[in-house]
Amino acid sequence: MAELLKIMWTIPVNVCGCERSFSALRRIKTYIRNTTGQERLTCLALINIEQDYEIDIDAIVADFVSKKDERKKFFENEKNNCI
Repeated sequence: MAELLKIMWTIPVNVCGCERSFSALRRIKTYIRNTTGQERLTCLALINIEQDYEIDIDAIVADFVSKKDERKKFFENEKNNCI
C-alpha cells in the first residue's frame, strides 16, 4: 500500500513537467512559425524550459566564427582594431 501511495504522489509532478514542456514548445513554434530545424527547436525548447542554464558566450562566438573563413577574417580584424 505504501508503494502505491508513493507512485500516486509522484505522477502529478511528472505530468506537470510534461505539460510545461509542451506549453513552452507551443509558444516557441508559434513564435518561429515552423521555419526552424528540429535541432534548433530542441535547443530553444530546452533553454526556455530549463531557464537556469549558464551560457558561455565565448564558446558560442568561437563556434560561430569557426564555421566560415569570412567570419574568421572579420573577427580577427575586429579583435586587432580593439587592442
